[in-house]
Amino acid sequence: MGREGGLPLIDLVGIHFAYSGIGEDVHALRGVSLSVDSGEIVCIRGPSGAGKSTLVRILGCLDRPSQGSYRFGGCDVGELDDDGLAQLRLRGIGFVFQDFQLLETYTVAQNVELPATYLDTTPEQRGRRARELLKLVGLADKMNCFPAELSGGEQQRVCVARALINGAAAILADEPTGSLDSANADEVLTLLETVAARGHAVIVVSHDATVAGKAHRMVDLADGQVAGGGSGARPDPAKPPAAPAARRRSMWGPGAFALLFHGLRSGGIRTVLMALASFVGISLVIVLMGMSQGAFGSIAHVVGDIGAARITVAGVEARLVGAPEDGRFEPVQRVELTRGDAALIETRVDNVQAAYTVLSRYSAVSRGDAVLDRVTVIAQSETVLRTVVDLAWPVARGAALTARDSDELRQVAVIGPSVGETLFSAVEEPLDDYVHVRGHPFKVKGVLGPNPAPTSIFLGGAIASDEAIADIEQQLGAVVYLPFRTAAETVFGTETLDGIIVEVLDPALVEETAGEIHDLIVHTHGRRGLVAEVNGTLADAYAQVSGLSTTVLAGIGVVALLGTALVVMSAMLMAVDSRKQEIGLRMAFGARRLEVLLQFAGEAVLVVLLGGAVGVAAAFVFGPYLSSLLGLPFASDPWFAGIAFACSVATGALAGSLPASRAAKVQPVTWLGHVKT
Repeated sequence: MGREGGLPLIDLVGIHFAYSGIGEDVHALRGVSLSVDSGEIVCIRGPSGAGKSTLVRILGCLDRPSQGSYRFGGCDVGELDDDGLAQLRLRGIGFVFQDFQLLETYTVAQNVELPATYLDTTPEQRGRRARELLKLVGLADKMNCFPAELSGGEQQRVCVARALINGAAAILADEPTGSLDSANADEVLTLLETVAARGHAVIVVSHDATVAGKAHRMVDLADGQVAGGGSGARPDPAKPPAAPAARRRSMWGPGAFALLFHGLRSGGIRTVLMALASFVGISLVIVLMGMSQGAFGSIAHVVGDIGAARITVAGVEARLVGAPEDGRFEPVQRVELTRGDAALIETRVDNVQAAYTVLSRYSAVSRGDAVLDRVTVIAQSETVLRTVVDLAWPVARGAALTARDSDELRQVAVIGPSVGETLFSAVEEPLDDYVHVRGHPFKVKGVLGPNPAPTSIFLGGAIASDEAIADIEQQLGAVVYLPFRTAAETVFGTETLDGIIVEVLDPALVEETAGEIHDLIVHTHGRRGLVAEVNGTLADAYAQVSGLSTTVLAGIGVVALLGTALVVMSAMLMAVDSRKQEIGLRMAFGARRLEVLLQFAGEAVLVVLLGGAVGVAAAFVFGPYLSSLLGLPFASDPWFAGIAFACSVATGALAGSLPASRAAKVQPVTWLGHVKT
């Protein structure tokens, strides 16, 4: 840079700048030509409206000329895109503003280091460079102070140190003494002379005669043209200062994350607001979805209990004989089902939870002279006794049957409450006593409690008298469970099953599962005759409940996430509006538009991540407790927590990106608004 082969550091030729005014274009610059060498101090003067502000913006690569040529260090500035201009500002130009433009939440050292955060340097390297420059400007003891703790002169010296942090070849100073008293102004001017002596080109905009007296040349502007540009002796070109060897840092490096965390720390109430929105949004999503899922799960379980999740496998295919109202059927083909078929279904069909054997007969059961004529005698192959609607039927007294009871052909029984009440008096204990089934004695091992199935299921929703309800309960309790092999060999004389009850894992696939079971058993026995039936009405009801559940859960999630997005977006808009100065400074110091966008979007994502993580934990800790207070079930499935968390983060990123994108598209000079000349 500098006059290498006779070339100046800065060379403007025929610069024009026009912008749209009311009714016609306004020409702020009209063919300005100017050259500045390294080590030279140039003072630009002129009345208000002369074009000084526009000229400084073009010199600082904050605006583009409408016409003309601008070369900086031999590089044609007109050929650079926005990123190229940002790179030139980062490495070649330093700014000293009249109103200082120091960030109040940054210490003196952090303000000085700010332009260097966009270089690939370590915090230690930046800190060391900042200490050297603060020592140069006489503020080594103020490193950890904040701008509000400094005088005006001290703040301006901090600005000079900041302008030098990246080794800028040119320093643009806008009215650097305009806000200072004479003593501080002299200190700043002396400092600028020192800067020029180190090889930096210094361009000062000022009305102050003292400033003009320190300059090597004065350039006067009037009506957008150079009215005079030769007053003062032009020194010999100096050797430009050496720029730091560091390259521009990666947008994803540690320095970028350091900026994100600092932005969050300095955000104050905005950061808290965004984190709180994320926390409330995601915890609300999970809690509401958990309670809704629990409620719908309970409904679906009830529908499943009464047959939606059950397949009845029968070994006889029958056909109707005569008129439908007669209800007479005759077998067409028969498959003799066994316990091996039930085991085969459990192991070979994916959607099967369990397969229960069905082998029962109606029989009289007696004890002495007491007889109960119509009792359902069941050969029990499972340790858990179940009702006809697949509810676990608890043993009120004694013990349940075991597999060993069946294997050893033990003559033991578990009797229903109606059997116990009919065959035994109120003062007699049935346990260890005997009942007779088809003339065979069985020791009572256990007595069942009342049938747990709701009586309304068997009434079909009809309103019934107390006597009718009592009659149904009496019929349901008239049951005796015997060990499977004991009943098959001793009482029934056969192990051929009446059928198999299959419980499926996913009721939505019950039709497909029934087809698989049918094909499996037909293939095993080599002939047809098997019927695998599902309750179509209940299956449809289950599908409707599941579909409604999905719709409601999705609606809850969308509403809660939209609320989170709106709060995050509002907070980010507040952040962009309140941080206009910071945005303008970062872009003036060389930040690219994408880096500004990533800065704000990244802050939004980090806050949402933090708030969301806490929200997930709080939802799973307090969600069940809140549900229990409301008397609702809570389904803590982790899948919707993961989806809610991912959607919340994505929503926060989008909500943060929109304001950030708006900020990144604005010209830095619009945000700064710093030129007062």
